Amino acid sequence: MTLVLLQKRADPFKLDKKGFNCLHHAAMSGHTPVTELLLLDVRSTSKRVIIQHYNPLELLESRDPNGMTALHWAVYQGHIQTGQSLLAKYPQLVHSHDLNGNTPFHCACERGNERIAIMLVEAGAELFIRRDRN
Repeated sequence: MTLVLLQKRADPFKLDKKGFNCLHHAAMSGHTPVTELLLLDVRSTSKRVIIQHYNPLELLESRDPNGMTALHWAVYQGHIQTGQSLLAKYPQLVHSHDLNGNTPFHCACERGNERIAIMLVEAGAELFIRRDRN
């Protein structure tokens, strides 16, 4: 279904009433295949399969009303495979901060998810960095 919607030029940046886009929802739910499909790069895909009409990097960097990225949500909900997929596409996400200064590593620690915390450290998460609120 996601592929059909993208082929019909559906807007992946469209927000729901709470301010979440489709990538946020896919990450929250641990739908790794959907997150990967949303982040396909047109250079690596036949135009017959999908015609990319948006920049996947911009979608990866998109934030919800609390400043959380899809990686924050995947980690917060405990979806390690989805988190790995997002980091494979854009490793810099490991350093993203939400509006409270929390990184994905903070989310993993808050939820007590040791496996995800280790994955984030291996991806370069800084353990002792916290940005002050704006």
